[in-house]
Amino acid sequence: MSVRCIVPLAIGSTATGAVTGFRQSLQLPATLAPVQPVPYWLKLALTATGAGSATVLLEQSVDNSVWTTAATATISGTNAANQQLTGVVQAPYVRANVSAISGTAAALTVLMEYDVLNQ
Repeated sequence: MSVRCIVPLAIGSTATGAVTGFRQSLQLPATLAPVQPVPYWLKLALTATGAGSATVLLEQSVDNSVWTTAATATISGTNAANQQLTGVVQAPYVRANVSAISGTAAALTVLMEYDVLNQ
């Protein structure tokens, strides 16, 4: 049995930079043991006055310190745009890193949706 989780990685981000990481998996003990791959759905929403665009990196880490890129998403549109992508992370910590954002009053929201298996 699994439970569907939806976690905000970024809410209304207007500037570049990484958002604080969160532990997406309870699979890991206190030691750094291997993690089962976790499929995810990444949902992006961009609002702007007129044309806007943004690029976000989904980053993963085994220790919440050293980060690697798991996926890159670019979104653009006029006034509002939505995008969804899927993939797999293989580390217990994830975060959004907004690497670019442009447009008048541009704001980016990133949600990560994934299933947690009950054991």
